[in-house]
This record gives sequence, C-alpha cells and structure tokens, in this order.
Amino acid sequence: MHVAAATRFLLSAQTKLTHVSGFSALLQSHLPPHDTLNGALKTASGVSGTFSISYGTTFKGTEYVVAGENGTVTVSFPKVTVARDGAEPEVKDFTGHSFGVGPEVKAFAEAVLSGVKNPLQAPEEALRDMEIIEALLQSNGNLIELKA
Repeated sequence: MHVAAATRFLLSAQTKLTHVSGFSALLQSHLPPHDTLNGALKTASGVSGTFSISYGTTFKGTEYVVAGENGTVTVSFPKVTVARDGAEPEVKDFTGHSFGVGPEVKAFAEAVLSGVKNPLQAPEEALRDMEIIEALLQSNGNLIELKA
C-alpha cells in the first residue's frame, strides 16, 4: 500500500492514474499469495510508467524515479535528487529522518488531538491505493480502468 501511496504522491493530484496492467508472482513460498508485483501505469494525460515491487528477491532497496519534460526526481532513501535539464542536480539527504509507519501514526495522533484532518490520511486516499494494488494483482496482463 505504501508503495502505491508514494507513487500517487510523487505523480501529484494533477497526474491521476487511470489504467493499470500487471503481473504478480510468488517467488518465496513463505510469502503467499504474492510477493512480487510488476505493472504498467497510465495517467489521464496519457503518460505511462512502470511499477515494480518485490519482497521475494535478493534486491534490498527502495527507489522511485519520476521523469518529466524538464528533468527527473529520484528518491533513493535516504536521498532525494532533483535533476533539472541543464542544471546541476540538487540532492537532499534525509539521513536521520524517520519514514514509514512511525511518522504515519504520529501524524494520525496529531490530527486526532488537534481535531484537524490530515488530507494525506483520508480514507479515500487509502481506497485509491488499495484499488491500484488490487487492479494490478487481478489484471493478469489485461488493461484495468481505475474508478477512483
């Protein structure tokens, strides 16, 4: 789920995912029913990209790369690199920052205590992430139109 959420976040609200096609596999028998998911994503503007996640391989790492008309953004924890065409890449190092469940729980608790909803943690956002993963798992290579 977090990989789908991060992908949507990096693409931004203006670049809504509309279609997916994927394949899943089980590479490690102790991780059923699937430990690997590969797919293609398409946005409302027609831009496409790939999505790949596996907990069944020897590769250890997380990386997101978003390429646009004017450069790329690469997230390779704990660093984020923004490379604009014709400019020196900007690198921000987040070493020492916490990622994952801990900050999510903290943000949720802050929203509860303050009474102010965190839009990134809205149930609708989680449903969009679930729809992406579920469609990729069920597509078996067929194109699936996303509803949310």
